[in-house]
Amino acid sequence: MRYLYGDAYSLAHWKPLWEIDKLYIGNYVCIGGESVIVMGGNNTHRNDWFSNYPFMDKIVDSYCRKGDTVIEDGV
Repeated sequence: MRYLYGDAYSLAHWKPLWEIDKLYIGNYVCIGGESVIVMGGNNTHRNDWFSNYPFMDKIVDSYCRKGDTVIEDGV
């Protein structure tokens, strides 16, 4: 499994600006080899603003939570 949060040193010193969206996988779920689960949360590309670009001086204001990703049982 691949994580995009960095190495153990970076994780020990990194604090998120907002709650991190989670991935929930139910029981009896089959996931094929080389599958990629793309989560829709932690989004700073606002479609309702003038620009989709997440300018760093507005990064906290631009955050729009999309919610957790849930894969139900038996999928």
